[in-house]
Amino acid sequence: MTTPTFEDAVSRIVRKDPRFAERAYSFLKDALDFTIAFAITCLLCNPQSLLYRIVEKKKLCRRDIPAFLLLGLLFGNIALGKQCYLAILALSFFVLLLRLIWQKDPLQKKVLWRNYLIIVGVFLAVFAFRAGFDIAHYGTEKSQVKEAVAIQYADYDKNPSTPTEELNPSWHMYSRGYTLSDVFAENPDWFAMSYKSFCGLLQDHDTGAWYYWCMGLLYLTLFAGIGIATFRQPDNLQGKIRFVICTLLMVGELAASIVNSWLIESMAQGRYLLPCILIAGYLASTVPELFQKKIYRTLLSIAGILSVGYFGLVGIPLFF
Repeated sequence: MTTPTFEDAVSRIVRKDPRFAERAYSFLKDALDFTIAFAITCLLCNPQSLLYRIVEKKKLCRRDIPAFLLLGLLFGNIALGKQCYLAILALSFFVLLLRLIWQKDPLQKKVLWRNYLIIVGVFLAVFAFRAGFDIAHYGTEKSQVKEAVAIQYADYDKNPSTPTEELNPSWHMYSRGYTLSDVFAENPDWFAMSYKSFCGLLQDHDTGAWYYWCMGLLYLTLFAGIGIATFRQPDNLQGKIRFVICTLLMVGELAASIVNSWLIESMAQGRYLLPCILIAGYLASTVPELFQKKIYRTLLSIAGILSVGYFGLVGIPLFF
């Protein structure tokens, strides 16, 4: 019996899923955006991170240039990525804004303003570079080029050249005059499917409901623990404001996913809610005493084991 080659494995996957290339591109694009968002969240979580050291630095020198460039590139790339990860950009903005507001030393406040503006300058330069690349590559007709590619490669029921009455009912519902309530009429299980695809896979029909109930209860319990620990801290107005802002960002993620279903396609996309995990992770880092509690560490470990187990036992086999 011969050992299958890498090419054999890829061919097998493609035969099983003709849209493998499209899904692979989507996966890799999401993976890149999530990796950058994760890196930014790690910088926000660690009080001694490069981000906080550089924004607090009074005297700058040439050796600080790479740090400013890296931070500006990270924020610029997350802004140019999938729109759902703009929540991480908003999180960074509010965290740094609260740091500025709570700074009492006038001189240090000026230092923060100066260093913030340097990062913003690099951030804007990333946009300028992207705009210049688009103009050099597409000219001023990028939208026409995208439409031409869509006409050439998109499925018939989602193709711009297809008559409106023959388009997929869930496709671009807003531009076709449908209301937001029509989105849920077309996809009545939208919330259930969004949650299932958030912590599992839509194409998985074998895993019992117990897994999703367990994960939901664990998520809610862990988040509630963060909230309770935050509001129990004495004289922590900044932390309480931060918790409220982050909660609103997470609600905003859900609202944005709903709007995306209305504007683009009503199919549930739980991956658009993944930034909520990063936001919750940041909040958890602000209450380190919570991780001293054995029950909290146990619940967190159970959630991790279930997630990794699902990925290994269900996720990977679905592709082979």
